[in-house]
Formats: sequence, C-alpha cells, structure tokens
Amino acid sequence: MRLVQSGNREALGSLFDRYSGLVMSVAARILHNPTEAQDIVQEVFLYIHRRSHVFNPVKGTFSSWLIQITYSRAFTRRENLGSAARTDCLRIEQLTDLADTEINFDRLTDALSARALIEKALTELTERQRQTLTMYFFEGYSLAEISTRQSETFANTRHHYYRGIEKLKQILKDSRASANNEGVA
Repeated sequence: MRLVQSGNREALGSLFDRYSGLVMSVAARILHNPTEAQDIVQEVFLYIHRRSHVFNPVKGTFSSWLIQITYSRAFTRRENLGSAARTDCLRIEQLTDLADTEINFDRLTDALSARALIEKALTELTERQRQTLTMYFFEGYSLAEISTRQSETFANTRHHYYRGIEKLKQILKDSRASANNEGVA
C-alpha cells in the first residue's frame, strides 16, 4: 500500500489483481447483481487510487479498510437502486392513472412546454451546477455523496447546488414574466 501511496500504478494493479475477487464477491452478495457489483469493484479501486493517503496502517489492515470501503459503496448503491425502483413504480402507476382517464391536451402541452423550459434552463448553468443538480434530483445522490463522487468539499458541492437552484428559479421566473407579457400584448 505504501507503493500505491507514493503513486506507483503497478502496485495498484497488483492490489487489484489480489483483491478484486474479494471486492466482487462482497459487492455481489450485497447487490445481487453482477453488473452493479463490477461497477463497485471499479469504484472501490478508483477510490483507493485517488484517496490512498487516507489509509493508515496503524488503524487496521489494508484488507479491513478495503472491505469497509466496499461495504459502504455497495450499501449506498443498493439504497440508490431501491429508491430508483420505487420511483419507477410510482411513475408507472401515474401513467396507468393517466391511461384510465381522458387525456387533457392542455395539460400535456403544458407539461411538454415545462420540460423544454427546464432543459433550456439547465443549459444555462455551469457544468458543476448542472452535474450537482442532475445527480441530486435525477440520480438520487445526497449532497455528501455528490461531494465524494466529485472529489470536492461538501461546502463546494452545497455552493454549486444552491447557486444552481437560484439560477433555475431566476430563469423560470423570467420566463413566466416573459410569457405573461406576451399574453398581454
């Protein structure tokens, strides 16, 4: 591990060869999905590459640190997958409800217009703001998880989140005012 901490990529490859099977088996037991487990293996070793300086051999062995990282990532992924599945079920139920009722074309037009407006507004955000809001609202990550994934401080992630929200509010407010002015004219 000391070689990895000093930047030796071959040492990281050796660790991967030695421990990837262990990480894969732990992740597969938690996630019950081999594809997701493979993603966790990549995520764990990328974390080790980026954050090897965090490892302290005085606090424990490398293998116990590795297992702790694996458990943490796998349980977080399982939680995110569960929330995504619940969201998909709710969307399906909403679509079923819509199918049972008469289609209101005005509502459909309004929904499509709102979607176009939001997509346009997202293009006016900075890249970090857009990534942060997308991960938060569409992928279900918490701000703490986003800061970890983006390798930035929690304060920076929170800053991107709130600045992005404020910018979106202003864009939507300006758009509504513009639409009202067009309706008056």
